[in-house]
Amino acid sequence: AELQAVLAAAKAVDLKDQAAIDAAVEALDEAIYNLGDISATADTTKKAIAAAKALAEADYTVATWALLLKAIETAEASLASGDADVMDAATVALNEAVAELISIAELNALIAEAEALVAGDYTNASWSALAVALRAAKAALVATSQVTVDNAAANLAAAKAALVNTADLQAAIADVEA
Repeated sequence: AELQAVLAAAKAVDLKDQAAIDAAVEALDEAIYNLGDISATADTTKKAIAAAKALAEADYTVATWALLLKAIETAEASLASGDADVMDAATVALNEAVAELISIAELNALIAEAEALVAGDYTNASWSALAVALRAAKAALVATSQVTVDNAAANLAAAKAALVNTADLQAAIADVEA
């Protein structure tokens, strides 16, 4: 769009005015140069969109994923604008949305591991500590900071590691009594 406007202005230049001719040539050169910028900017925007779309929704909080989807939508719309500044701004916003995603992948894995355990295999005290950490971990799935999620994951992992397993002892006693 900008190149067409500059071209139309250049065609209307008074050919008797050297300063106007020089200005038109400079404007055309700049518009042509900017086309290269737009192409490079569009490539950068497309790469950022592709990278964002390659992420897995289940690995991030619902709130931060929604922000990412909005940023992807804006970046895709910026491509149609043909404006390098609009594409640059949308790409920056998209990269920020990716950087601000709150990952819950590790926490989800720890929750699944904890939920697969059997309460009767552990002492009541150690199981109670795990249950408290598990409730806190589930609450952290909607946290607004990565630190909160990471702390919940660390606490759940520590509670799981601190479980006192009585299953082997119970089995040995059952064998002896049988």
